[in-house]
Amino acid sequence: MRVAVVAGDAGGARAVLPVAQRLRTARVVAVDCYAYGPAVAIFVEAGLRPIQPSADVLERLGRYDRLLVATSINADRWELRFTARARELGIPSIAVLDFWGQYLPRFTQAHTVELPDRIAVMDSSARSEMIADGFAAPMLAVTGQPALDELGEYARPEVRISCRQELRRVAGLGEGGGPVILFASQPLSQLHDPAVLGFHEKEVLADIVGAGNQLFGRPGQSATLVIKPHPREAGRPFALPQTSPGFAIRLLNEADVTPRLAAAGADLVIGMNSMLLLEACLLGTRVISYQPGLRMPDVLPSNRMGWSRGVFRREELESAIQDELVHGTASGGATRGAEQAGATARVIALLLAERAPALTLRRIA
Repeated sequence: MRVAVVAGDAGGARAVLPVAQRLRTARVVAVDCYAYGPAVAIFVEAGLRPIQPSADVLERLGRYDRLLVATSINADRWELRFTARARELGIPSIAVLDFWGQYLPRFTQAHTVELPDRIAVMDSSARSEMIADGFAAPMLAVTGQPALDELGEYARPEVRISCRQELRRVAGLGEGGGPVILFASQPLSQLHDPAVLGFHEKEVLADIVGAGNQLFGRPGQSATLVIKPHPREAGRPFALPQTSPGFAIRLLNEADVTPRLAAAGADLVIGMNSMLLLEACLLGTRVISYQPGLRMPDVLPSNRMGWSRGVFRREELESAIQDELVHGTASGGATRGAEQAGATARVIALLLAERAPALTLRRIA
């Protein structure tokens, strides 16, 4: 059997990469990877040799038995071109979602919707939202997201304890010292004008430190704010606000701990709208998404799903932190993370299964 894998955007590439790697390792399926945009670097770093999509490649698609595509929102949308060509040739096609939200735009180009035979989705929440958007239920298979496959490991109590101990160790703390709050830094000003977005990430950090100074500057109170810089901030100077004696700040280096270990070991994660917040929810950690004065649509799906706590006003941040540390619950996050385990194997099973005659494509106008 021969499989073509296509990806463009980074999130989509990371979602299909584990599937392509496992198929290649098994050596029972021939796999060719086609990549463009950010996906090229991701595939190359993983040791693959991606091929640039082209019109000639589309013409030769008939030599494949299956098509596996990621989803992208960009001008080229090669995934949709491959999907349309596979339909013409009668080649079964599977698309793998990597994120909750923007479902229809992923499959729309020039006002035309191109749907594969099946769509592998992250969980039942995504499936329900897609059905509400008009997708046919039989087309949607809950498989988990392959890039989140390893989250299930963090559901084990001994792993969570180990993560907590390691995070406190790299932060220079013992078992005492109060709660550890992880700040998931994110240079949003590189992507959005703060005047349009409604806030600047420097203001976000200053507000969090200000709230921490108030909460933990009292006698007998203490906590540590651990800052995990975003990869785009690597190597850049990081200005740290002044803190009260009971509220310490530790800046983690890129190599200190992985983002997932830090999120699993923290008592609370605070950030804006990064993927790390969503992963922290899946890991079962309490999460606050702080976006003061947000003027654009909130793109963090865990807020609308009730997995994380969205705070959009400065005057509500201090009480939100206190409430989450004292009374907050993870809302079944560890269970959601465990549901992602085995996603790669389930996507492969879906990909290699015989095409069901009853599964017809449905156009969405």
